[in-house]
Amino acid sequence: MRPPIKHAVLFGLLAGAPFAQGLPRGDHCGGRDVTITSATDITQDDSYVCDGITSRNLWNYIDPRGLGKPGRLGDKPNNPPATKPGRTGADKPGNNVPGNDGQSANKRPVFSDTNLENARSKGEGLQKDLNQAIFNAKPDSGSKTPLEESGYDVNRGKQTPTTDTYLNEFPIKYKQNWDRTSVSKDGGKEIVETIQDAAQGTLVVKQSWNKENDPNGVGWTTMVMDNWRTTAGTSEKVKGLKYMIRDLIQPINTVDSKGVKLNTVEAMRTVFEKMKANKKETLVLDSKSTNTDEIASFQLMAAQTHVARPLQLLKDYHNELDNLNIAKLYLQTNDHKSQSYQWNIIIEFGK
Repeated sequence: MRPPIKHAVLFGLLAGAPFAQGLPRGDHCGGRDVTITSATDITQDDSYVCDGITSRNLWNYIDPRGLGKPGRLGDKPNNPPATKPGRTGADKPGNNVPGNDGQSANKRPVFSDTNLENARSKGEGLQKDLNQAIFNAKPDSGSKTPLEESGYDVNRGKQTPTTDTYLNEFPIKYKQNWDRTSVSKDGGKEIVETIQDAAQGTLVVKQSWNKENDPNGVGWTTMVMDNWRTTAGTSEKVKGLKYMIRDLIQPINTVDSKGVKLNTVEAMRTVFEKMKANKKETLVLDSKSTNTDEIASFQLMAAQTHVARPLQLLKDYHNELDNLNIAKLYLQTNDHKSQSYQWNIIIEFGK
């Protein structure tokens, strides 16, 4: 009796096993190179397809007994492998990349509002950019030329970081004089003002007007890092950065190059509502939380200027700062119990 055609096809495949030598291997499809062009290419679970056949999974359709598995040859399997050729699971960015929150691509927290979701996605992207710089051991991209050599006027002195009490719940001694640094140019308006204490690993950004007063200058991250580096004095103390404080935050609207509307205060309002948090208390967002609402809130805040710039600083100088990441965000509204009547963000660094 003549076997059914489908069995003949399967027997033919088994008999012709040596053709496997001609199957695409690694990152090549039929002699055509498949190029990974960015980090996003290697964070998805899609597989390479050559002439309609997924090369890695071809043999998944034939079990050890020579019987065909359900589905046609070339159909996408129900559970494709999680990694691409040449990479192991532990090697895959998004798993063990330093500072990753562990959220898988198909379980991303999502905002229903389009702009909020675009902002959340932007914040997630900034986190991934930092993680990739660390994971790939890239060299620092930030300038280390002293500000004075770049033509800036730098004034240094002593000052207490704040007279308010919003820092009472933190292990920070703020009622004493710290090092104050003010940066301007050609006798013009102040561009950046920071107050820092290297012994406590804490830096307060009091004011920054880079876009307004120095649009073509060296940039915020270079100025703030120079202030911190100069105050710290040694490479070991530079690595000891523990907190960055953004206080007196104003509800200023900005739009990024992709049209995403940003406003730190409005984002904080959204986060307090999403987390159903008490506005009189400090809301803590942990970058490694397993709460999807908390991760979504963290990513939304990461997109806002007052957090995005510190993330960029960590990326620009990740080697000098010993691969620090943002561990937690502490948010305070103008209704906070400290009665400071201002919007504040305390950023805690870690690994």
